[in-house]
Amino acid sequence: IKYQADGATPLEGATFTIKRKDDSGNTGADTSTENSIKINGVDYLTLYYTTNTNGKIQTKLEAGRYEVTEIEAPEGYKLPDNPTTEITISKATTSEDITITNEKKTGTVTVHHYVEGTTTPVPLSDGSTATDEIKTGNVGDMYASTARTDISEGYELVAEPDNASGTYIDGNIDVIYYYKTIPTSVVVHHYLEGTTT
Repeated sequence: IKYQADGATPLEGATFTIKRKDDSGNTGADTSTENSIKINGVDYLTLYYTTNTNGKIQTKLEAGRYEVTEIEAPEGYKLPDNPTTEITISKATTSEDITITNEKKTGTVTVHHYVEGTTTPVPLSDGSTATDEIKTGNVGDMYASTARTDISEGYELVAEPDNASGTYIDGNIDVIYYYKTIPTSVVVHHYLEGTTT
């Protein structure tokens, strides 16, 4: 039975192979029709087993030792650290249940706050500079980011980036907020000494 990381929710779409092991402990081609036929090392018939909506696969096997290997995790999930489980089927075995769990893949979002046109962190009102923010979530879940509100009063946000919010992917997403200096005006007065004219 295949479960999500919670150990209770069935997981559809995991793909397995089943191979028979001989008495020496070596893995060989299954002698029943459930597995494969190899001629000169070329696999001409391999049947793959994919879990159904109940997280199960079902097949009939002759008595013997087998290796059950998950070769492809469902979309958004990662293979277990050890994807192979060994089972022994005897003539008295009526059924054999194997419980395997998959964890969701995780992704990251790195949020940068830069001075426009540079990779220089924007100054903050407390005199420090903005540090990168790293968010982590499950692939397919939503993320959201926001502009800093504690930037130095001499700067303002240029625009919100297109990927300020979205969904986590298997990897990293860089979100960059740019800030520009606020234009200031300087008025120069020329006076005659001792007057305002």
